[in-house]
Amino acid sequence: MKLIVPNILILFLAYVVSGVENANDLHCSGFCSNCTDSVNVACIQEFFSIEEGSDTGRIRALAQMYYSGFEVRDKKKAAELYLKLAEAGDSDAMFKVGRLYRRGEGFDEDREAATKWFSKGALEKGNILCCLQLVQMHQSGSDNDETYARWSSLAEKLADDGDAEAKYFVGTSYKYGAGFPLSINKAVVWLEQAADQGSTGAMCDLIDIYYLEEGHVDFEKARYWLGELKKSEDDWRDTLGKMLKVKPDEVEVHFAKIEYGLFGSNKERAIYPVKRRPVLDEE
Repeated sequence: MKLIVPNILILFLAYVVSGVENANDLHCSGFCSNCTDSVNVACIQEFFSIEEGSDTGRIRALAQMYYSGFEVRDKKKAAELYLKLAEAGDSDAMFKVGRLYRRGEGFDEDREAATKWFSKGALEKGNILCCLQLVQMHQSGSDNDETYARWSSLAEKLADDGDAEAKYFVGTSYKYGAGFPLSINKAVVWLEQAADQGSTGAMCDLIDIYYLEEGHVDFEKARYWLGELKKSEDDWRDTLGKMLKVKPDEVEVHFAKIEYGLFGSNKERAIYPVKRRPVLDEE
């Protein structure tokens, strides 16, 4: 069998996502002679044989491998596998299937099918991401006002009743105007609730707002959430650096320059070269 590079990345993905307890179980158990020190994609596919009734974790791992496409990108096969999981009642797969239909990836683009799966995820499983996709899909056009109000109200209810992650997603949706009207004030309300529940992502967004958002700059609050982030996450410099588009070891220097007025204008201290997107729309 021909080895495919980078096989160590494929092994890591399959091992982590599938939930297999022993990484050695991912070898092909004799299908080829190279499995003692490397992994072949075909062998992993054999291990994840759907016909043999693989469990949910293994199906999801194979679907993700096809979607991410290390050396075997096939979004049609990924879509088929996610659909299998969604039909079995998997909430995350309902979101994935809806998004694939909405984007026309793996399936033909189909707004009605996307709405069907997002609705099932939101109404039957309380999936906040499904609900927020529906909010985005119905945010414009007077004909959609009633439908939009229904989904946006449900999204806020799910967030209010839900965990930190749900509140975080609604907060970022308000922050970036994705589905909800752009409102930094409302974003702060949801993000602070999420941060109080331990969401480091929400802490980062609050730091961003209080250091950089014109009209909302508050260095005392920014320093407070920076302190909370430091207590909550060891790799906080890397986390903030990625969000702010600066090197991790320059994060604190950058904030210090902002506080001491070392930038000549708001334009100079703005560090986003492209329009920011909410987390819920990222891969």
